[in-house]
Order: sequence, then C-alpha cells, then structure tokens
Amino acid sequence: MPVDPRHVDDFDPFEVPTVTELLRQIDGWQEAHKGEDGKEAGVEGNARVQDWEKTRLKPYVDYFRGFVAALVKDEQGGKRRREDEADGMDF
Repeated sequence: MPVDPRHVDDFDPFEVPTVTELLRQIDGWQEAHKGEDGKEAGVEGNARVQDWEKTRLKPYVDYFRGFVAALVKDEQGGKRRREDEADGMDF
C-alpha cells in the first residue's frame, strides 16, 4: 500500500481494504449503477470506470500515480541536463 510520508502517522495498516472488501465494493457499485436494461451504466463518455475507482483503493492508486508522475518528470529533466552537458564537451 503506498503511503504518503507526510501522513504516515495517520496510516493504520489494519484499516487498509482487503480483497474481499474490494470485491464487495465493486459489486455494490455495479448494483447501484445498473441501467434500465440491467447492464452496468458506469460508462462516463467513452471511458469505462475502472474497478479500482469504485473502491476505497482509489486514494492509494491516485497517490501512487502522482508519485510516479513526479519521478518521470524529474527523470526527464535530468536526462535533458545530461544530454546538454554531453553536447557541450569538446574532444
């Protein structure tokens, strides 16, 4: 479970969602969002709502995605600096 280090004191490992709980939440979400034809009506625009978005797992996934995006952005900046430095070398 990804944990925000700024809120590590608030994290309780015994309160994280279990697989059984996640499956119940997905089933409950699908039941609550059935269309008139009995099929899932959870389509927003052309995108289907992902199962993890229907559960308590969503904030953890959102945090992790933000963390990875920051790493990628930082690495791209470092790569550009390294390439600029390599171009400036004379042999």
